[in-house]
Amino acid sequence: MNLTVGPHPPAVYWRRRAVVAAPVLLILVLFAGCLSTGQNGSSNQRAAAASTKSPAPQQSHACTLDDPCVPAPDLSASASPSPSVPAFGAAVQPSPKAAASLSPSPRPAASTSAAECADKDVALTPVVDQAEYKSGTMPRFKLVISNRSGTPCTMDVGSAQQELVVTRSGQRVWSSDDCSPNHGHDVRTLAPGAKRTYWLTWSGKTSAPGCSAARVNAGPGSYQLTGRLANVRSVAVPFTITA
Repeated sequence: MNLTVGPHPPAVYWRRRAVVAAPVLLILVLFAGCLSTGQNGSSNQRAAAASTKSPAPQQSHACTLDDPCVPAPDLSASASPSPSVPAFGAAVQPSPKAAASLSPSPRPAASTSAAECADKDVALTPVVDQAEYKSGTMPRFKLVISNRSGTPCTMDVGSAQQELVVTRSGQRVWSSDDCSPNHGHDVRTLAPGAKRTYWLTWSGKTSAPGCSAARVNAGPGSYQLTGRLANVRSVAVPFTITA
C-alpha cells in the first residue's frame, strides 16, 4: 500500500514528514521532562517538611528497683576532660588554693598556763560504798579529788600520790601503798569545781609497809577510812565490820 501521493519519490515525502514531526517530538519530550522535575521537587519538599516535625512524645515510665530511671549520658561534654573521681574510701586531696583557704589561722599562744594547785585548793573525800560489811567480804572504797579554788590549776593525781588508809582505834590496819608496787604520775589541769574519782577494792585483810607481815582478815569492829594526795589528807569516814 502506498502512503505517499504525488509526482515525487516516496523518500522525499518521508523526509518532509520527519522534518515536521521532529519539532513536535522535541516539544513533547521537554514537556514530559518538566513534569517529572516538578513531581520530584514536591516529593523532596514533603520529605523535608516531615523531617522537621518534632518527634513523637515518649511514654512516661515509672522508676522501680528492678528498672531504675538512669539518665542518658551527656555526649556533648565528652570532648572536655572531666575531673577524676576518687575511689570509694580514698582521701580527697584539696587543691593548693582550697587547702590554703581551709588552713586555720594561727592562734596566739596563751600568755600564761595554769599554776600548780596549792594544798588548800585540793579537796579529798573518801567514800565507802556501804556503812557495814561482813567479815571476810571485800569493801569497795572511792577517793574523790576536786579543785575547790576559783581558778584552774594543775595537780598530780597519779597513784604515786594517792593513798587510802584503814585504821581502828587509831592503829593502822591497812594501806593501799603497802602491797601495791604500781605507782605512776598523772598531772592534770582541773577547772574550778572539777572532780576526779578513783575506785579501789580492799581485800579485807591487814597489811604492813612493804607487805612485810602476814595478812589476816580484819576482825569485827569499828574502822575509819582516810585518804591522802601528796601532803593533803582527808577527814576520816567510819564503817563497821561485823562477824
